[in-house]
Amino acid sequence: MKNFRLLIIALLGVISITSCMKNDTIDDGWDYAKEKARYDSTMNKQKPILAAYAAENYSDNRYYNDSVGMYLDILTPATDESYEYVLQGSSFISPQITVKYKGKLLLTGEVFEDATGTAQQFYLNPNSNINVTQAWIRAFLPRNVTINGTDILYGLVPNGIKKGTKFKFIAPSPIVYDNRERKDNSGKVIVPKDSPVEYEVEVIDIKNI
Repeated sequence: MKNFRLLIIALLGVISITSCMKNDTIDDGWDYAKEKARYDSTMNKQKPILAAYAAENYSDNRYYNDSVGMYLDILTPATDESYEYVLQGSSFISPQITVKYKGKLLLTGEVFEDATGTAQQFYLNPNSNINVTQAWIRAFLPRNVTINGTDILYGLVPNGIKKGTKFKFIAPSPIVYDNRERKDNSGKVIVPKDSPVEYEVEVIDIKNI
């Protein structure tokens, strides 16, 4: 229950890594039980799909986070390990990342976003000028976080993703675009609702500003 509540908070746009909620309703009209049931159902349906894809397309050294159903595979190791993720209170300081990346739909292989030609720079938080999903945040941040003596499974790679790393990851829809469609500037749907996705990412730089 604590892990799910953490995820719901993060999905609502908060990076805060806290496991405390005083009641089951985050906002008026928001049905926690109904939302949890929908989340669990979607995750359970997509879990075997992601597992089969990872088994066929990811190395034996792949990373996995069971709490959010993500897989991550390192294609090229970091060239600079000096960056340190900074935990301030119960939140990480959002690093500024410069990346090249490509996103595709897991079920069809169709590319819905291609930023491999020109590096993109943004902050690794949901309020960035680029639509940063929870899957991206979890892909980068360290695997284990300890707050007030409590260990929390959060990211995938033990010390987090560093400069120079090339990697790919797959994520179920609830931590990407969930049950919402993503459209391009012309209004065309490029990510249907409930779509698991895969991203390939090259980290050009990562730093705190």
